[in-house]
Amino acid sequence: MAPADVAGALFFGLLYPANPALSLTVVVTTAITLAVVAWGALRQRQQDLVALYEDRAARIEREREQRAEQIQMAERARIARDMHDSGAHYTH
Repeated sequence: MAPADVAGALFFGLLYPANPALSLTVVVTTAITLAVVAWGALRQRQQDLVALYEDRAARIEREREQRAEQIQMAERARIARDMHDSGAHYTH
């Protein structure tokens, strides 16, 4: 839509080159179009970054949970070995 506005303003600027109001219209329409396009690109980039950070946070949380499980399993194995070793001393 905005590029069509700019094209229309340029077209009428070419049809009526002596009209200073049309020149101003072309400049303002172009400026507004560029601002809207830039704002849209900025919003898209922001949304992309938010999605990236959410994915990264989820991955870090999964890795943290995996490490916690590994630590817990290692501690259980250590306790089991200690209990086995303690029990072995009493049977001899």
